[in-house]
Amino acid sequence: MMDKIYDVKNAITDIFYGLWANMLSWKVYQRAMLVLFLATVIFGILLLVTMRLLGKLLKTIGKRAIEGIFLLWQSFFLFGSNKEEQSKKIQNVNRITEKFSLFTDKVEHFGDRLTRFRIGKIKYYLIFYFVCIFLIGLPDMLSGFVNEKYSHIFSFGQTIYCNWESGINQKAEAYEPIIEKREEPENTETEESAASQQDGVWLRLSGAGIEGTNIRSGPGVEYDSIGMLSGEVRMLYVNEQGKWCCVELEDGTQGWINSKLLERIE
Repeated sequence: MMDKIYDVKNAITDIFYGLWANMLSWKVYQRAMLVLFLATVIFGILLLVTMRLLGKLLKTIGKRAIEGIFLLWQSFFLFGSNKEEQSKKIQNVNRITEKFSLFTDKVEHFGDRLTRFRIGKIKYYLIFYFVCIFLIGLPDMLSGFVNEKYSHIFSFGQTIYCNWESGINQKAEAYEPIIEKREEPENTETEESAASQQDGVWLRLSGAGIEGTNIRSGPGVEYDSIGMLSGEVRMLYVNEQGKWCCVELEDGTQGWINSKLLERIE
């Protein structure tokens, strides 16, 4: 049984990171649009289900449990008293019972409201969603208009999101994309001409890799990492093999980076 659960867990993990590997070539705000949309929908469903279950519990188990505790206290309170003391205690208990009855009615009313809980007007969720996407995509919108020295002022939203997804991006590098792109038939002549055109081409980390990516000793995750790159790092194109690109850093270091994490400097 545990083996089956473990296999299902591994399958879900493979599908998740395989799909994320497809998204590594997307811009940051494009991934954020999908991720935040799914997160908002899942949060809304969980909130709705949780509130309604809590409401049912308060209406049934909660109210009865409170009444049971009160009756138990009442019996102990009156136990072992003589008639005079009991009459005084009964008067006190009657006053407390009236207040307690009001309290249980409020509990039941609150539980009834929770069972009829609604997510509310969807426009507020849409406003929150689009504000988040705007803040994450703001650096890309202002690219070319704002001096790079001041770009960090407008990138706080993107930085927060990239910090959150950096760990997922690094794990997704080790997975093959689930959805394969159709590749053109191999043509050695076009490959040679393309390679010759790449001479002197400068690259930088794309939105998927700007928060941190490994530079490896060979074209694959099975090769050792020789360092971590992040931020606005310039590197020179050397060659490529499959989905991996060999680059040379400005200090002369050469290594391999997943091509999805790179983009050309125009």
